[in-house]
Amino acid sequence: MRNVVADMSNPLGLAPSLAFMSSDIVHIVGDCFGSFCDDKRVFTVTGVLMAIEDGTAILGRRLVAGQAITAGDWARVRAAVVSSGEDLIVDESRPTSPAWLGTHKQHVHNVLVSDLRPVGSGYVAALHIHPANIMLADRDTGARHLPGMLEVEACLQMAMATTARYLTPATPSAAFVTSATDIRFRTFLFPLPASLSLTVETRWERDDGRVDLDLSTQIIQGGTVVMSMDFTAMTLPAVGLTAVENAQIDALSAAIASATIERKHP
Repeated sequence: MRNVVADMSNPLGLAPSLAFMSSDIVHIVGDCFGSFCDDKRVFTVTGVLMAIEDGTAILGRRLVAGQAITAGDWARVRAAVVSSGEDLIVDESRPTSPAWLGTHKQHVHNVLVSDLRPVGSGYVAALHIHPANIMLADRDTGARHLPGMLEVEACLQMAMATTARYLTPATPSAAFVTSATDIRFRTFLFPLPASLSLTVETRWERDDGRVDLDLSTQIIQGGTVVMSMDFTAMTLPAVGLTAVENAQIDALSAAIASATIERKHP
């Protein structure tokens, strides 16, 4: 059973954290984020290709990939820069290795966590949003920041992927089950480079194969914590999950049947 607590105190005071954007850098985002662009510091893929072709002055020498950029998009940008002869540097540090294991996604473009790795006593990854990600489908509020539910999904995937790769025995079908979460949105997240971090607060491996976990995750952009999400969770073998589900389904079916009888015969 989930207990979700969202800290939205002073929501109008959430300050857009864009001060980290350097005048030497031009960010390129997918065409789906056109409303975020100003054609000065931020361009869409189509916009920057047109600017390079037209010889429009680009304020900044280094082109950095933001969100919703595919490998094909970046190849087109790179080719345009080479063809133009402009004094521009194409930054090649964009995320390239989706952390698919453990996220239970059928399509890799729905994976939001990339380049997952251990660092010090914790784990870090890059946020990577594909333009076809389901979290962007059929949602357009006109806002320039990303949906909060996308942030929640990214933190959940960070917890699941890290758990599957580093924190549990090598079982092919372990289930990640959350019992409680604490979610706090601190500022807006924009379609620019961002990272995720995870800290393991406690880990207890039981004799029956279950692993109890307390995990803390964060999304960080420009050195600022955008949101945090803490988990109380466990992993258990798929057969164990099936047994728990079957027991609860049997109990629920009996309860519904009893309630139906009471309505018919008050």
